[in-house]
Amino acid sequence: MISDTLHDAAAEIRRYLKELPEAYRDTAPLIVDLLAKMDAVRTLLDMPPGEPCQ
Repeated sequence: MISDTLHDAAAEIRRYLKELPEAYRDTAPLIVDLLAKMDAVRTLLDMPPGEPCQ
């Protein structure tokens, strides 16, 4: 499922940011924004059918 893929990818990205912060220093703000969007999409996908979107 896409939700699972987003979760796994976000976990890997967070791991890279933690382990290699200098390698991603210049792009970290964009990556953090991307992670927030990935989490938002995952949250929507994980909502039970019929739940209102917020």
